[in-house]
Amino acid sequence: MATFEAIASQEITSAISNLTFSSIPATYQHLQLRIQCRATNASNSTNLILRFNGVTTSIYGWGQIFGSGSSVGVNQQANVNAITVQYYPAGTAASNHWGSAVIDIAEYSSTTKFKTTRALMGGADGGATFAGVVSHSYGIFRDTPAISSIYIQNAGGTFVAGSVFSLYGLAGA
Repeated sequence: MATFEAIASQEITSAISNLTFSSIPATYQHLQLRIQCRATNASNSTNLILRFNGVTTSIYGWGQIFGSGSSVGVNQQANVNAITVQYYPAGTAASNHWGSAVIDIAEYSSTTKFKTTRALMGGADGGATFAGVVSHSYGIFRDTPAISSIYIQNAGGTFVAGSVFSLYGLAGA
């Protein structure tokens, strides 16, 4: 039976714009990030930026479908320098609104395959309509080395104190 094992966790104690999980062991089949966060950006919601192994060249791609209140939409980008995961509450959302995300990274330790991600993220944006925001997205990292580090950045602001980022490995299959 496959089980998730905790690898590392970081709780933010003062505002920071990014963090990194490094020295990730190649002993699991898949990885999972579990995130509870909020940002300081001057908007109701913002995005996470993901990069692997310190690579900042344009070998990433991503796409998403999202809903907010009564509207829905899609976004996608190819040949960009990071994977974007949208949306979670930011500075102008009500102070008690936080976002949650689960991001799966499939076969991260393979040295013959490109890496793919799947993310589900959501939270209440706290705007005038008190709309909930939810997104389901995918990403691709077009490189074959095993992922040994994950860089997570707030797009244009900082993560607030109390944000928690946890990394798990899926043992067995």
